[in-house]
Amino acid sequence: YDRKIEIHELTKQISKYRSALDKCLKTQFPTKSRSIDVICILGTPPMPIEDEPRNIELLRAESARYITYDTLITESINSYKDYLGKQKEINELISIIERI
Repeated sequence: YDRKIEIHELTKQISKYRSALDKCLKTQFPTKSRSIDVICILGTPPMPIEDEPRNIELLRAESARYITYDTLITESINSYKDYLGKQKEINELISIIERI
């Protein structure tokens, strides 16, 4: 959480890892086309935070985006709650169908 990353440092890392992954994919699957999208999981938004729209555009140019740990955890918990709620509804429907 404490690590702050500047947008240009982040895009440099993205480029480095994308190149390495692309090289591996070319070796393993030389005839396949590939599209690599990158999702960066960060403790805080990239710096400068006050220039968020520009940061998003710079990431988009790299086919990348970011999500913070807190957002990822919150969205995961909410998705799991939704899943459990739907599962309860399905179980109730199964119970009704079985009684028919």
